[in-house]
Amino acid sequence: MTDDALNGFIEQILFERGAGALPEDVQAQMKQDLMKRAEDRINAGILAALPPEQLESFEKIVTNGSREEIEAFTRTHIPNLDEVIGKELADFKALYLSA
Repeated sequence: MTDDALNGFIEQILFERGAGALPEDVQAQMKQDLMKRAEDRINAGILAALPPEQLESFEKIVTNGSREEIEAFTRTHIPNLDEVIGKELADFKALYLSA
């Protein structure tokens, strides 16, 4: 998922939550916090979906590789990567909007 796509997703959640009436600095802080939480949730979903024998290789790529290498690795080893990410984001949105 691109940063722009995730950014748009977070902006939509904030809109649905009614955060548009808040001061801009508060909105910016909320957006930053939600971006971090969403990224953490996606990463946890990716780790859970990776075959256990690939975790060590994945750790090396995350540490030393580029964003493109990380995406290529995850797409190779998680055939349903888009579904994994989509599920994590849907769950994240449902949890945030229900709070």
